[in-house]
Amino acid sequence: MGISVSASTAVVFLGVFIAAGTLYPTVSNGVEQVTTAQQQQGDRILAQQNTGVDVTDATYNTTTGELRVSVTNTGTTTLDVPETNLFVDGAPKSTENDFATTVAGDTGTTLWLPGETLNVSVDPDDAGTSGETPPDRVQVVVEYGVSDARSVEEVS
Repeated sequence: MGISVSASTAVVFLGVFIAAGTLYPTVSNGVEQVTTAQQQQGDRILAQQNTGVDVTDATYNTTTGELRVSVTNTGTTTLDVPETNLFVDGAPKSTENDFATTVAGDTGTTLWLPGETLNVSVDPDDAGTSGETPPDRVQVVVEYGVSDARSVEEVS
């Protein structure tokens, strides 16, 4: 056994050492990303379990054509008003054009705290789903996919 075997062994071990040095940061980064994603998923699941809403009132004024919906945050999670979706007879309504919101009398807030009531006023042109037909049902969907629905009561 001469120097060639020893040199060959050294070259092989050096190659393995370099390969391991290159592979470790890649594997470490991948494991860190997976761990972070699992933690974020756990946070979302916890927030979903702590989120609750209750549509307490839904009235359609047949004289003015206005639809009013009151929704209470019954969970322990603070909700984001712009992330709240309203469906009238299955048709989505947009906070930008179709309805106005107030939380505890404040029209400018974007936070909806636990125990507070969100009041939604739908534009008369958008309250019905087809012409003069009054809406039958509303559904409110908030962050994390939590929702509640209610039949609409007609008032004059």
